[in-house]
Amino acid sequence: MIETMTTADWLAERNQALCCEVELVGLDELRSWEFRPGTHDLVHSSGQFFSVHGLDVRTGERRWKQLIIRQDEIGLLGILAKRFDGQLQFLMQAKVEPGNINRVQLSPTVQATRSNLTRVHRGEPTRYLDLFTAPGRGRVLVDQLQSEQGRCFYRKRNRNMIVLTTDEVERHENYRWFTLDELHQLLPVDNLLNMDARSVLSCLPLTELYEGRALHSTQDLMSWLNDIRMTNDVRAQLVGLCELGSWQPNPAELADDSFRLVGVRVHAIGREVGSWEQPMITPLRPHVIAFLTTHLDNAPHVLMHADVEPGTLNVAELGPTLDRAPDADEDGLLSHVLESKPLFDTVLSEEGGRFYHGVNRYLVAYTTDPAEPGPDYRWVSVRQLESLVGQGHHVNVQARTLLACARANLKL
Repeated sequence: MIETMTTADWLAERNQALCCEVELVGLDELRSWEFRPGTHDLVHSSGQFFSVHGLDVRTGERRWKQLIIRQDEIGLLGILAKRFDGQLQFLMQAKVEPGNINRVQLSPTVQATRSNLTRVHRGEPTRYLDLFTAPGRGRVLVDQLQSEQGRCFYRKRNRNMIVLTTDEVERHENYRWFTLDELHQLLPVDNLLNMDARSVLSCLPLTELYEGRALHSTQDLMSWLNDIRMTNDVRAQLVGLCELGSWQPNPAELADDSFRLVGVRVHAIGREVGSWEQPMITPLRPHVIAFLTTHLDNAPHVLMHADVEPGTLNVAELGPTLDRAPDADEDGLLSHVLESKPLFDTVLSEEGGRFYHGVNRYLVAYTTDPAEPGPDYRWVSVRQLESLVGQGHHVNVQARTLLACARANLKL
């Protein structure tokens, strides 16, 4: 399908049309949200959507308590695909989220929690949903359960889908068809493709691009990762917010060392619901999240770290080479990444439905030094990484974003 308007002009038009006013308010001012008697956990009056708790974490000799968001329901992140004149294209949505630092970002065709899909909010139905859920909806290219940030969410996961349709699709003005090359060209633009779009795109297998032999067999990698899962003594237990040391009854906001929880009041155009209120996470410091890459036996490899996060369902998942604040470089790994050949360097937003102005610096760099800096690191071929993403719950969301970014640079 040939679009008559440039992507930049279309996005500028959508930014004008899709107004979103966000007001920061105290947590105790949120209508339809309440602090549960006894525990003081923050919950929605419907019992749906998500809730905010404390988390008591013990790992080895360390122990701490922190805020955590619990969302038991599985959301749907779906991108619709269709061939036009033999060329595969993807239907992306210009979507406003209250936490987006720049209002409109490109999101999947469908991006919704189960509470949204079942219209607990009593708003408009989710557009194009039937193309992902109805019988005979089309050819399923991707259908995987994937995790989200284990340091902020308790065992949260979403269904990542790509469905290829042959039906005629009436395109709404907030949606636009893109080729994969066009989406790859947009990835380096700061805060443009949202986290959910990056996650779904990372699940699309492109193994025909990569040749060569992996340094470690996939069986050895899985054995290494399962050893880490078994030997790390991580005990994370949900507790009431009243057990957090900084707790004050009916606070305007809650905070710990990593992030604070604030309330927002939202008025939006172009959403299923025109206004609502909710709590949101505000990260206190952006992280540098990076892949270190190299070629081994003619195959592109990525240095992966086994990340243990307290909210992760399987204790540990494959994460980026590093994911840390820019002043945390005790082992010199950050310096090594920054001194390596840059392939990709962009500021990208985290999910704007839960994070308020949450942004991180995403880096992909190339090194000629194939050393593995410690027992928690392994070189993984890009082909293996794609395969492990396809199995679900093996590669965390930060690493999936970087996989999408790395594949966009054909030098890798």
